[in-house]
Amino acid sequence: MLSDYFELQLVTQPLLATSFNTTLVVLSVIVAIVSAYTGTILIAQLRRTVTTEYFVSQSNWFWWFAATFILSLGIFTMHFTGMLAFEIGQTVTYDLVVTLISFVVMFVFVGLGVQVFMNKGTLSSLNYLMVAIYFALGLGLLHYIGMEAFNANATLYYDPMTWIESIVIAILGFVASMFVLRSLHNQHPSRQAITLII
Repeated sequence: MLSDYFELQLVTQPLLATSFNTTLVVLSVIVAIVSAYTGTILIAQLRRTVTTEYFVSQSNWFWWFAATFILSLGIFTMHFTGMLAFEIGQTVTYDLVVTLISFVVMFVFVGLGVQVFMNKGTLSSLNYLMVAIYFALGLGLLHYIGMEAFNANATLYYDPMTWIESIVIAILGFVASMFVLRSLHNQHPSRQAITLII
């Protein structure tokens, strides 16, 4: 039922006082930057390998796995560190199985996105848009599946409009980053990564 998931009426239960651990928030940002930088360089290496070989080789799949794993791990770690930074004044535990499922789902969608870069021809705007949508869907599913792993003496609800906004922001953010990456495809990978992070 949607009423079990979304806040569809005025909540009469007392709200928890929440705060964030600043150190962990900063750490999650650093993790995001490092993984974005490394992932961009690995994708650039994948593109070089794909465009210089006549067939899909083992090295192509190595770079695909490396880029997918680093980006997935980086996004997952950033998200989970951010969750750990969220303090509600009581003990919180996380379901290990659900947490691992959230990572696997993220890995699958990031992998689909990275696989687009294995096309031998020049990548079109539609290709970059596909990558952005895959990444955004992966991030959205990672977040909301990951939140289901959240165990505390409290009931978790989502505001419907904020929920929709979070998905839209994720899509627009990845679309913007992919088109920045596309505009820099002839630049050195490190410059691509730095510009993309900024």
